[in-house]
Amino acid sequence: MTGLIAIDESGDLGSHGTKYFVIAAIVVFRSRDLKKAASLLPKSFESKWYNTTPDQRRTILSELSASKFKVVYTVVEKNNPANNKHMYGNELYKAVLE
Repeated sequence: MTGLIAIDESGDLGSHGTKYFVIAAIVVFRSRDLKKAASLLPKSFESKWYNTTPDQRRTILSELSASKFKVVYTVVEKNNPANNKHMYGNELYKAVLE
């Protein structure tokens, strides 16, 4: 059995721009469970969710819901951190991953 972890981020790493920096991951315990969901993606899919129609999204999510997986995420309000230590760039990225 081979698992799979897919990670994506949203937001920028600088002090300006987005208010939040987010990293999310989906942890799939059996990578073959994704085969059918992956086959449902349009051939022109460019790894962007917005390239799919609502019907395609519903179909893909229905297929995924039949699998065992976990979703983990962390959100940082960049200019108002809970620990009062401001970090940006690679330092922020590393801290969020840790």
